[in-house]
Amino acid sequence: IYEVVHRPEKPEDRVFIVNARRKGDKVVSALIEGKPGAFSRRGAHMRQIVFGLTMPGVEEEDLSKATPVALEGEAKAALDGAIDEMKALTGAPAVAVAVVRGGEVVFTHATGTRRRGHDEPVDVHTPFLIGSVTKSLASLLVARLVDQGKLEWGTKVKDLLPGFRTGDPAMTDRLTIADTFCACTGMPRQDMELVFEYAKKRPDSIFSAFAEQKPTTAFGETFQYNNQMTTLGGFLAARVLEKGDIGKAFASAMKKQVFDPIGMKDTTLDFAAAKKRAAHPHGLSLLDDREEPGVLPFDIESFIVPYAPAGGVFSSAADMARFAMVELAGGVTPEGERVVSELNLYERRKPRTKTSAKGYYGLGLGSGLRKGLAVVSHDGGTFGSSARLFLIPEHQMGLVVLTNGGGSKLLDGVTSRFLEIVFGEKPRAKKVLERELADKQRMIGEIRARDLGAVPEEVASRLAGTYEQAKLGRLVVTRGKDGSVVLDVGEWKSRVGYKKVAEVETLTFIDAPVAGLPVRVEGAEIVVEHDQHTYRFTKRR
Repeated sequence: IYEVVHRPEKPEDRVFIVNARRKGDKVVSALIEGKPGAFSRRGAHMRQIVFGLTMPGVEEEDLSKATPVALEGEAKAALDGAIDEMKALTGAPAVAVAVVRGGEVVFTHATGTRRRGHDEPVDVHTPFLIGSVTKSLASLLVARLVDQGKLEWGTKVKDLLPGFRTGDPAMTDRLTIADTFCACTGMPRQDMELVFEYAKKRPDSIFSAFAEQKPTTAFGETFQYNNQMTTLGGFLAARVLEKGDIGKAFASAMKKQVFDPIGMKDTTLDFAAAKKRAAHPHGLSLLDDREEPGVLPFDIESFIVPYAPAGGVFSSAADMARFAMVELAGGVTPEGERVVSELNLYERRKPRTKTSAKGYYGLGLGSGLRKGLAVVSHDGGTFGSSARLFLIPEHQMGLVVLTNGGGSKLLDGVTSRFLEIVFGEKPRAKKVLERELADKQRMIGEIRARDLGAVPEEVASRLAGTYEQAKLGRLVVTRGKDGSVVLDVGEWKSRVGYKKVAEVETLTFIDAPVAGLPVRVEGAEIVVEHDQHTYRFTKRR
């Protein structure tokens, strides 16, 4: 696959994408152009069109008739070696992997360190922040409550939360507890509101946050991921069980209703407790000479605490393997204890909206076909950690991958190599990973050359000061000890690079957690454009 993207200098300009796929002398190309906001709204539609195109005479490898081999002997050694190799290629500080089959854990592999530069080895019981894989656990909480007669999937949000409203009265009236997990409501992604000004946010602030929010597509029309919506659903489920502080109520409900019944002893939503033994986050700076991510402050991940149902769980490979086995066994633990009914477990997997040519999203879980295999999965990613739950129900097999810095490319590499070894797929995973990492380095090189020029003295002096924005809070522009210009949002800060094209001034964040994010300078304002939203920081002093 080869893809060229022309990104606009200004939001009113249009984006152009050329995507080409080649097999031998056969090439399929797609040319797409549109406004940046449209790409955000219609991303799922574009994936359906572009990757739904097939090349004449080129068939995708079909693993549906393949018989999986046991992960022992040479197969086990091959997967062990592949994980170590891919960890090294991506520069990941640590990775923990578990494979289950037929109600048993048949493979585990944990290697690396909780913090780069420290002798703190990980094992299968080391907790990692699993990010959005949390959504599949939160929807299991709802399934349990439906079993107990305390909720229905069709229970209206406005009935659970009197006074609840969105910016669209029709949405307010129809929204159900199931809808909060489906990514199908038309509510757009709003991740900048997770990233900025999170230290002062309280979990219960989510209840009023929807008052100004409106859908940008019709209900069920397309896949639009919204972390705030899942947060709302998880917290309301917890409120059915416990009153008081909603964050504590959710943590308690998850422990009693999900973690304890499954037997997930390493798993917690307690950020302070996790800090003592969990893998630390790691991230890259665009100016790093080395390709391995550096240690980030652990507290930088506290951005997820006010949005715990969307991504706040810390769990281990051992515990996630137990969760995978319960999913594969129709709601029953390996010891034969029923956690949830089959009816409500599978309700979460019903397709609610299409995500790609062969993929769907349910209630906190994705499903679809991968080379003929029916799979159920979910990924998670935070500032410095990544996770994947990958299930193949027909073969009662599941894969869990956790890392504190390897990113999605490591998840993809391990998953692909797992399928190659177990199902006899042609070995391409390493080659693909090497190509993708080379593409990433080329892209970073282009950003360095194009976007990371030194900030001129006149610009630095003009920008210095404090800026405020109603939803994203305060931003302070200062000078670093090395003379660089630094944007400090309180919870984190980053150096910025500078470019000016056709009178448009752009600053690009250099450091984690938002390395590569561009913002514009417009007079006395710093403007953040992300997905379908525009945030204007106005200079106060």
